[in-house]
Amino acid sequence: MQIKPILKFKAALFILAVVFFLSSCSSAISLKSGDGGSLIDEKNNRSYIDCSLSLRAVSIKTDVYARGSRNDRVTLYEIVGLDPAEWLSEDITAGIPLVFREQTAIPVEPTIEDFDSVIYLTQTEVLTLQIGIIADKDVILGYISELLTNEEATLPSHDNLDFNYTLNFASDKYPGLYYLVQYYADTSGKFYLYDRGMKKCVISNTELPKTD
Repeated sequence: MQIKPILKFKAALFILAVVFFLSSCSSAISLKSGDGGSLIDEKNNRSYIDCSLSLRAVSIKTDVYARGSRNDRVTLYEIVGLDPAEWLSEDITAGIPLVFREQTAIPVEPTIEDFDSVIYLTQTEVLTLQIGIIADKDVILGYISELLTNEEATLPSHDNLDFNYTLNFASDKYPGLYYLVQYYADTSGKFYLYDRGMKKCVISNTELPKTD
């Protein structure tokens, strides 16, 4: 029986798709599990470790850079603006993505004090929306100081929350990363800063300024 041209065309497309998928998989670097939860790139003699939940990639490239396994499968991508020999990230569109640093190139994880250039204010309902920019240096440094020095407080319960924003602290030194801090207000008018990475909550004395 003669195969119709349209079926031949579909078969050719399917084969090309399979070839493309297999080639993309084979081009990704294979990472092995190492000590302390690290991921080892034996090909390039690199060792990656995940950072705290405070760090987030601003943007990632679409192609998979590396795959590995610890307790579960890990798929990593290049971070736009940063060297993959130093930084990688999980898919930023899924769940709470981790950022990974190469332990020799970046022996110490950056802290919030490294992220003092500007704050991008976002709010998440169904989608994450940028609703403003805080560029006032005094305000930025004020939030950092409060988080580091104010007495710790108990995070308000969901029923007592008035609103919740994310302060995305940007850095000139690490242009592809944000340092995330949650900004809460409760129904009594108190303000809170919460750092998920440090698991630290403090009362803030600074109301959100008008943003650009």
